[in-house]
Amino acid sequence: MNYVLADAAVAEVIERLNQVCSEQLKLLLEKKHLYQKVTIDVQGVISEIEGRVYGDDPPMATSKSPTCGQVKIPRATVAE
Repeated sequence: MNYVLADAAVAEVIERLNQVCSEQLKLLLEKKHLYQKVTIDVQGVISEIEGRVYGDDPPMATSKSPTCGQVKIPRATVAE
């Protein structure tokens, strides 16, 4: 298993979400009618990667998104 730091994990999540969105949009345009819907499993993408994250991460807050359900969001920390 390849472990990654939090910054790299965020970049990987964004890249993977872009890929999933592209695949689903292509599916919608090529195989479905425009009034139909496709599903983007954001939490699934995050779950794939979060088990490989290590490092000094800030505490996580939980946000309830209307489209994605609960999503963990890093809290910003301010150095003095």
